[in-house]
Amino acid sequence: EEALAKAARLGRLPKAVIPTDLYGQSCDLDRIVTLCAAHGVPVIADSAEAVGARYKNRHAGDGARIAVYSFNGNKIVTSSNGGMFASHDQALVDRARHLATQAREDAAHYEHKEVGFNYRLSNICAAIGLGQLRVLEDRVARRRAINARYRKNLAGITFMPEAPYLRTIMAVCVQLIVFGRMQKHRNGRRLDRQVSPAAGQMSPRHFGNSLGFWPLRCGDR
Repeated sequence: EEALAKAARLGRLPKAVIPTDLYGQSCDLDRIVTLCAAHGVPVIADSAEAVGARYKNRHAGDGARIAVYSFNGNKIVTSSNGGMFASHDQALVDRARHLATQAREDAAHYEHKEVGFNYRLSNICAAIGLGQLRVLEDRVARRRAINARYRKNLAGITFMPEAPYLRTIMAVCVQLIVFGRMQKHRNGRRLDRQVSPAAGQMSPRHFGNSLGFWPLRCGDR
């Protein structure tokens, strides 16, 4: 809210705001959309990890101007690669489909009036993905059951909270381990051997060198 207000004062409002549904859990999308709407800024939901997640009894990403989902090999539904563009705005869907199919004009011959891309899934990959949608709810239930087992049996570890208006798919089991208190799990090695595969997660991208030029709000680090 503060960042948008400051950007408005400077005349530098963003073209769009892209919140991320991280680790299979939706952001508080309605609040973000409301804040952005006050400044006329559209919201594009990065719901890559949240296929099957729910937010206030609707699918994660529903409510943004555009939502995007990933079908990469490490996702709960995979077509080996690719993803999905979703919107309630039919004009945006038609425009995206046009650009994703080489921007070919509706003509008997190959005619292109603008540069397009070949971003389509093959029919075989799409069929593999569609088949998995039939068991999506079963997969979500299984992941949630495994996560509940971890929470019950791993005392002393803080797990990612889940807001009452959400249903996360537990894309990964996120844990905060304070090494000073959990010496037996130092660096996750013993946890990895005795319980389940464990590894550190990514650091926020704006902390790294690739986006180091981007201005940070006070308290972001």
